Parts: sequence; structure tokens; C-alpha cells
Amino acid sequence: MSLISETSRPITLDDLGDRPVRLVTFDLYDTLIELKPRRWERLQAALRRIDVAADAEALKWGDVAAEDYFTIENGRWPIRDRSVDEQHAFRLEHLRVW
Repeated sequence: MSLISETSRPITLDDLGDRPVRLVTFDLYDTLIELKPRRWERLQAALRRIDVAADAEALKWGDVAAEDYFTIENGRWPIRDRSVDEQHAFRLEHLRVW
């Protein structure tokens, strides 16, 4: 995982110097940080390790569809507020969409 600064240079702990970390945020949509390799590339590599051939482009579009589904469903009714059975049904549908 790398953090990219406004100058597109990876940020390291050395960049902080003696300054303390004052804020930690969680970035769900690649607006602050970007994981490399991307999620679908990591999935492709994991599948390759168990001898399953998978196209990264197909995995990417499945990932996009599943993320859209999660965003819409969680916005409509937060997953955490659903019953165990409803959460299970959501997860099954999320996997089906993916």
C-alpha cells in the first residue's frame, strides 16, 4: 500500500519528522489513498496461486458492480442495522452481483 501526496510522491513516516499524527481517516472510495495493486489485481493474483485463471478486466467490472450494489443498499438501509438473516441475504446477493 502506498500513500500519494499532492505532488504524486509517496508519503512516508519520515515525512512527518517529529510531528505527531493528529488525524486518521478511512478512505472507502480511493479519494485520499489508492491501493496498489488494485483489489481486482490482488484477487487475480490470489486466484492464480490456486491455479484458477481469471481475467483482471472481468474481475474489475465485477468489483465495480458489487461496490455499486453495496453503496446503494447500505445507503438505503445500513447493513449493520439489519437482522442477522437480512445481513446474510445481503452478503449472498453481494457475492452474486460480483
